[in-house]
Amino acid sequence: RQQDAFEYFQHVLSLVERSRRTLGTDPSKAFSFKVEERIQCSSSLKVKYTSSVTNALSLSIPTEKATNKAEVQAFEDNRKVKEAAGEKVVDMVLPNVPLSECLSLFGEVEAIDDFYSSAIKAKTIGLKTNRFATFPDYLVLHMRKFVFADGWVPKKLDAQVDIPDELDLSSLKGFGQQSSEELLPEEEAQQSTQDATPRVVAYDNIVVLLVSMGFPQNRCEKAAIMTTNAGADQAMNWLLEHMDDADIDAPIQSGTSAPAEQSSIPE
Repeated sequence: RQQDAFEYFQHVLSLVERSRRTLGTDPSKAFSFKVEERIQCSSSLKVKYTSSVTNALSLSIPTEKATNKAEVQAFEDNRKVKEAAGEKVVDMVLPNVPLSECLSLFGEVEAIDDFYSSAIKAKTIGLKTNRFATFPDYLVLHMRKFVFADGWVPKKLDAQVDIPDELDLSSLKGFGQQSSEELLPEEEAQQSTQDATPRVVAYDNIVVLLVSMGFPQNRCEKAAIMTTNAGADQAMNWLLEHMDDADIDAPIQSGTSAPAEQSSIPE
């Protein structure tokens, strides 16, 4: 199958992790870190903290923050003229975006519409922020080079990112629940243990790939779960088929299971 560099990186780490018993150690842990997700109910101001383990930080590239916007616009205008005249464009001028702008976008507050708050037992707006709960020995940055054009058609983003010699991530460090914060109440489990079905946890490699294409994190995790981690293609197809579902952006409940006919996780 066709793979890009990031997919191959994930594949190699997966093989190393599977071989940890033979190796006696797991070198892939050098890339692992935890991401802290904080969601605040805008109505009650109560919060919820969750954390997930990943091996790469996936970042969007805000081309509107490019330092050479004037040059890029001039190039685009010139390219349209040349293409209309049937001439070939050779020298490309790409947006040059500082890495700091990509990290700032990662740390911004994201509004979640139709967030179900257990405090008010109704839907409201949730305010989500992501932070580092832990830092890895080696931080891998995955730049999202795809955006969606009209009709949800994937389009490759041509841009370059300016990487500094030194990187300070202290402003993105999470500290968990603060003394002034009150947690959202836990929802009581509704399903009997007698008819419990096998539970599926979203595979990080599928989620990261879908997020890199512009899909929201929650939708990506749900798609991976509902397709029992069969692969990124299957998860994307599920996403495109369920884009208009009323509960597509509803938070994933603890213990969410896949459809009965797909309840087992493939090796």
